[in-house]
This record gives sequence, C-alpha cells and structure tokens, in this order.
Amino acid sequence: MRFLQTVLANVIGTFITIGLFLFLGFLFILALASAGDATAPVPSSAVLTVDLQGSLTERVSGDPTLQAFAGEPAYSVHDLANAIRRASEDDRIEAIWLRPGLLTTDWASLEIVRRAIDEFSDSGKPILASSPSYFMRESEYYLASGADEVYLGPESFFEFNGFALQVTFYADLLDRLEIEPQVVRAGSFKSATEPVTQTGMSPENREQLSGIVRGIENVFVRGVAEGRSLSEDDLRSRMQNDAMISAQDAVDAGLIDGLAQEGDIRSMLADRLGLEDVGDLRTLSMKDYVRSTGRTANAPNDIAVVYIGGPIMAGDDDGNPFGTSVSATSGRVTEALRRARDNDRTRAVVVRVNSPGGFAPAADAMLAEIRRVAEDLPVVISMGGVAASGGYWVAAEGDRILAESSTLTGSIGVFSLFFEVGPFFNEKLGITFDQVATSPYADMFNAVEGFSAAERQLMQDATDGTYERFVRLVAEGRSLEADRVREIAEGRVWTGAEAVRIGLVDELGGLDEALEIAADMAELEEGAWRARWYPRQQTFLEMLTGTLGSGGAALVETLGLEGALHRRASAVPEMENAVSHLRTLVESRGTVQARMPFDIRID
Repeated sequence: MRFLQTVLANVIGTFITIGLFLFLGFLFILALASAGDATAPVPSSAVLTVDLQGSLTERVSGDPTLQAFAGEPAYSVHDLANAIRRASEDDRIEAIWLRPGLLTTDWASLEIVRRAIDEFSDSGKPILASSPSYFMRESEYYLASGADEVYLGPESFFEFNGFALQVTFYADLLDRLEIEPQVVRAGSFKSATEPVTQTGMSPENREQLSGIVRGIENVFVRGVAEGRSLSEDDLRSRMQNDAMISAQDAVDAGLIDGLAQEGDIRSMLADRLGLEDVGDLRTLSMKDYVRSTGRTANAPNDIAVVYIGGPIMAGDDDGNPFGTSVSATSGRVTEALRRARDNDRTRAVVVRVNSPGGFAPAADAMLAEIRRVAEDLPVVISMGGVAASGGYWVAAEGDRILAESSTLTGSIGVFSLFFEVGPFFNEKLGITFDQVATSPYADMFNAVEGFSAAERQLMQDATDGTYERFVRLVAEGRSLEADRVREIAEGRVWTGAEAVRIGLVDELGGLDEALEIAADMAELEEGAWRARWYPRQQTFLEMLTGTLGSGGAALVETLGLEGALHRRASAVPEMENAVSHLRTLVESRGTVQARMPFDIRID
C-alpha cells in the first residue's frame, strides 16, 4: 500500500512540475511577444490619448509579464508626467485627449500630473478632456480642469460636493470579543491607536483631520480656479450651497463646456487639427508613447533616487515577491543607499519618501545610512503622498526637503500597542493558560494578561525616550529649537503646504524639482546627468529565480489567488483599508512605532 502511495505521489508531483514549467514557458513567450512592439513608431499629427484609471504608482519594472499577470501598470506617475512634458515639444503630437476615470490615487500624484498638463497647455497645443467611465469626481475633475475644454456624456455623473474623510473604529468589536488594547503613546495628536480604543474621534484628531481635508480642498479649488478662470470664493460657495451631481448642472455652472459622446469629441479633435474626415484622426495611447520615447539618455553622471515606499519594517524582504514593494525594509533600503553612495558615477542623492512610517528602529537605521551618504554627497528629500512619522524620521536631516501641497507629513510622535487576549480565550473559547517565570517582567508581552503598573511604566519610558530622540533629531536636522519642535510635534499630521509654513519642509515641489536642486548642489549642467533609481525593480525572470528557490507555490499564489483577492478587496476600498490598518496595528504588538494615525483616504 505504501509503495502505491509513493508511486502515486511521484506521478502527481511529475505532472505538477511539468504543468508549472509549461505555464512558465507560456508566460515567457508572452513576455517576448509583448515586448516585441516596444519601439513602435510615433505617427505624425497624432492625438495622444491619456487614459487614467485606479492608482498612479511611483515605480514600475516595465516587465510585460508582470503587467499582464501581476497587475503592474505600464508606467509610473513620473513616467506619465515626463511623457506629457515631452509631448509638449514633440512635433508629432498635435493634441492631448485626457480621459481620467475612477482614480484611487493620492492627491500628491494628482498634483504631479496636473503640473505636467499645465506645461503642455502652455505650449499652445489643445487639450480636450472627457470621462471614459461617465463618472467624474473631484479627483478626476482636478486633472480635467487643466484642459482647454471638458465634456461629459449627457447622463454622466459629476460630483462637486466637497471633501470628506471617514475613520473606522473597532473598540466596540474588541470589547464584545473581550480583547483589551493596552496603549502607550507620546504626543496628544498621536491618534494611530484611536481606532482600537475609541468609538469616535478625539478633539485633537478631529482638529488635525479637519486641517488635512481643508488642505486638500485648497489644492482642488486653486487648481480648478486657475484652469477654468473662475473665482475661488465662488467655487467654495457652490460646494457649500449648490452641490451638484449631474453633468447638466456642471454645464449650467460653467464647470464643463458641454455634453458630448466619444464620437463627438473625435469630431472636435479632427476639427481642431484641420482634418476634413474624422477617419483621418490618428490617436496614440500613452502606454505606446512611453514605450517609444521613454528611454533614458546616456550621461556621464548619476543622481541616485533611493525609494522608501510603504510601511517601514525591519529585515531584508519587502514582503512582495512579484511587483512593487509593499513595505520599506531596513536591510533593502540601507543596501540601496550604500550602492548609490559607492557608485563612482553618483554625484548627488534624492531620497524619495512615500511612507506612513512604522518600526522606529528600522527608520533610525535608514537615517543612519542617509547620514553616511551625506558625508560625501548632497542629499535632497522628495516627499510623495505621505512622509509622516517614521517617514519624516528618515527625511528630517536632508540638505533640502520638498513636498507637494497635499503631502501628509509630520506626525512626530510614537506609540506602543499591546492586546490583552486572555479573557477572549478564557470566556469565548474555554482555553486557559498557566506558566512559570524567573522574573515578574518575563511575561509582559505574552498577551494573556495586561500590563502591570510597573510594566506599563517600562513601556512608557521606552516610548517617551524614542519620542524625545525623535524631537532632538528633527530639531538638529531642521535647525529649530527643541521646544519649537515639541509645539508642532505631538504626533500631529500636517499637509505639505502647512509643513512649509511651520518649518518642517523647505519648499513645495515634486521629484523633478528635487532632481534639479540636487543637480545644482552637485554643480551639474543640464544634460550632464541622469536619474538612476535604487533599489532596482526586478523583472519577472529575476523574481521567478528567487521564488523557485523558496518553493514554486509562491508563484501560483501570487499570480493566482493573491491577485484575485486583491481585485475583490479593491472593489470595496473602505473595507480593504480598514482590514489593512487593523492588521498593521495587531502586527505592531509590543513595539515602539513611529507611524501615521491611519491610512487616509479622502473622498
């Protein structure tokens, strides 16, 4: 019997192995086929169509297999912005058809794209905007309002009703499960633990979140007013008193130019280009344009761009074997900084931070390596959508710090969180525990019992010590008095515009502006340098090698179930964000965290 079981197991294993390699071969052939048209020519007198959906990511590998099976976008937000700028000077591109649909990206990324749209508009070439989803909210309209003309289908939805920010709280759930969170924090605005301890916002949290929402609204109103030549006061009044949700309302208010279907817009573009027949209209997708024109020119010098994206954690693995990093690990980031510093071509370093923070010791390890880089090279900090708490920790000592107006930063505060689950096991599951120990403190992190008074004081001392060190390094890095830092710290989150005002950021700007500043500091002339990203994004084959080394199951999981689950969760972003945040808090148990209050989504 055992012999037959062994034979059957071997046969099944052989078929699984053959099937796996056939699947991988198919992917490899598909990748070659997809890459075959990577240098398709750009037609003359073309209209560049810019279709935007979902999230605009900071980095991509450019691997067609990852794009097809792991959901990687064809280009990053920086690729997109640079391509729009190139198109403004490209004689083959006559116009842009901007088509933003259901965007879920952060407002800092929207600012990057909007600046590029404005630069294209300044070239005198026409831009027309519409919505492929027949649904235009404030985020999509912020981009569309930079176009010369904006059109929507007659039955399209147009949302112009202000901004809201909702926070999910789990205190009642945990109370019903008899799980008690044990919280130690430093900073009255450090509200990261409020979702598990309260049923609503504290006054301090409400104050800071209200400031964030007002800051985002300022970015939106200013952009729309400039793009549509309207009064900011009138726009604010409409959101307060005349909110609208229909395309016809938007036409009547002068926010869009008319109602039109896709065929009508094609006819308008043909007319702008002086074409007699709409069939002669040539369009080119942004994906193809980036492929054809996005190659980096050779240059004798590098400006290194070291990316710190996602929650800050200890270790070397970024947590995602297929695609963009989901976390910033201390080992991976410090190694990238060392590689950038040791490259003889590197003349300056831009640290691109897009992180809500995380494990304080890991953030400190990254800062220590940034200090070593700064001994030899200029270091400029470029903030993305969020560079808060631990994300600000790593940024505080840059020679210059830049942020977008809508960047979420600051959050200079720390917390420690511990869950007492003994009553849950005892009362709900009938499971009890007993133990022996050599010290009264030996079991303080065992999760069965809450902190004693002495144990809580130990955690408070450790948390306060980390907070004071955070305050001191910010004071030194920003040339501020420690008392002044304490006034603006307390764990409070600021927008980039506010951070400039209070001295946490030097000026507003994106990655391109940071690169130009770094080039000036390194005394590099235009054309004498190129940006080189660290750590380098891996291709499918490179990741495949590592995955097979640790077991082929990860491959199937990543390309199959994990992708499907991610797509399903993304359909309910509120639930996805809530579960993700709760998981992060649970995983931080017993450690000192320099992390933002929660993942902020503004609608």
